[in-house]
This record gives sequence, C-alpha cells and structure tokens, in this order.
Amino acid sequence: MFWTVALIFGFILLLSLLREIKRLDFIWNRFPIFMQFVPTWSFFAPLPNMFDYHLLYREISNNGKVQEWKEVYSLEDQRPIYCLIWNPEKRFSKAFLDLAMDLIRFSEKVQDNKQVCTSLPYLQILNYLDSLCRKQSNFCQKLSKIQFLILTNSRIYDYDILFLSEIHPLSNG
Repeated sequence: MFWTVALIFGFILLLSLLREIKRLDFIWNRFPIFMQFVPTWSFFAPLPNMFDYHLLYREISNNGKVQEWKEVYSLEDQRPIYCLIWNPEKRFSKAFLDLAMDLIRFSEKVQDNKQVCTSLPYLQILNYLDSLCRKQSNFCQKLSKIQFLILTNSRIYDYDILFLSEIHPLSNG
C-alpha cells in the first residue's frame, strides 16, 4: 500500500516537473482534462519585479521648516538566514509593493491630482505614515504636515522618483 501511494505521488511530481518545460506544451494540450489534476509551479511570475521600491517621507514643521527625507521601508540586501523559514516583514513588503504599484498605475491613468489624493492606495500609505507619527509622541508635537515619496532602483538602474505626494496635515489623535 505504501509503495502504491508513493508511486502515485512520485508520478504526479514527475508530471508537474515536466509540465514546467515549455517545449512540451503540445503534449499537455492534448490532455487538458487530466492536466487539471497536475499542479503547476510558479516560482517566478510571468513578468517578475526587477526593481526595489522605497518609501520616504519628510516632515514639515509649523513654522515651515522642511526636514530631510527619511526612509520608512526598503528591501534589505542581506537578510538573516532564518528569513527562509520565518519572515514577519514579508507581509509588510508585499502590502507596500502592491500599494506602490497600484498608486503609480492609477496616477498615470488619471489626469486630476485630486482623484489620486483620494485613491485607496494613496490614503493607505498616508494613514500608515500618520500612524507612525502617533507612535512617536514627540514627533507629532513639533510637526504639522507630512509628504511622502516613492523611489525605485535596481542593481542596474539608479534611483528614480516614481511618485511625489502632496503635503498633508497630520492628525492630532
């Protein structure tokens, strides 16, 4: 019984490995019903992301003094080895990447800047930065406005500004 189950799972594993070879697509197209039971692997997306995204913000005080840009999030080049098993930052990086890409796509399609400022990705990033402000109590007392920036880069290309927000007041809460 054990060997029968092992043989079946081994056969499915072999089929799923062979299915990833694009030259054999003509075989899989002949048996579309059976191939629904063979899993496909997608280690990489059809168009993998080739850039790193960085979220920066700057604070503007009540008297109009503009602070330096500070980086909130960037991908680390050197991650600890335990990140292969346990990586709590993965959810944040995925959420930020999705928000950044949605915001950039939306801002390219829409001509009116007011629509961009009321879009969901824009408001979520702004809300995240505002919550950072509330966590640091001395930060909110000195400052009244905030502005954020999304940068991109890769090992080949230098930094490029993808999006620059409007200046927004911080909440008092």
